[in-house]
Amino acid sequence: MEDSGPVSDYYGPYSPYFNVEFAAPYCLHLFTCPRCGQNKRVKVTLAKSKR
Repeated sequence: MEDSGPVSDYYGPYSPYFNVEFAAPYCLHLFTCPRCGQNKRVKVTLAKSKR
């Protein structure tokens, strides 16, 4: 499966910018199989900021 990016990117052209501050410790990504075209949503853990 290949990472096709955050699921929020597929909701609309400005959707990735609606939730700039993440409330959850993960980002939901869409993974797609190049052979069969099947999709799967996977939680990707966010790295903690060193601020």
